[in-house]
Amino acid sequence: MSKILNSSLSIATICAVALPIALSLPASAEDSVMTEFRNSLKVANSKRFRERIENSKKQVESATSKNWLSSDQAEQYNQECARVSQMEQDVAAKGFPKEETDPLEQAVTALNQKITTGIASAAAAKTQTASEEEKDAQNTSAKSNKSVKKHKKHRRQA
Repeated sequence: MSKILNSSLSIATICAVALPIALSLPASAEDSVMTEFRNSLKVANSKRFRERIENSKKQVESATSKNWLSSDQAEQYNQECARVSQMEQDVAAKGFPKEETDPLEQAVTALNQKITTGIASAAAAKTQTASEEEKDAQNTSAKSNKSVKKHKKHRRQA
């Protein structure tokens, strides 16, 4: 019985001394590496999303300066950029949990698609309008040339 008691006391003593020492030691190297890896992923995610949102804003600015987008269209896209940017900040503050990062990825991709499609549609409409105006100008020029020819012919006959 005394052997069991001595052995129990020894285990209790070891636990009483070793446990606080173990808890006061720094995290293992593996935990430290994993923590650093997770943190670098968070920074990379944040940078990637912010760059994509900034690129969307630059697309809107460029298209507006080239008159491919009206100021109303640009304002709508800028509001959408601000909404997605706020979403990115909220997800970043939470550490980019997967369940919130996936919808953010979808929102950033949808924003880019919306802006690209809007710019392409506006540019196509402007190109079509310019083409129609050019045709009208050519027709007007052709009519004018016919009129001049008729006038010259009429003057010769007189």
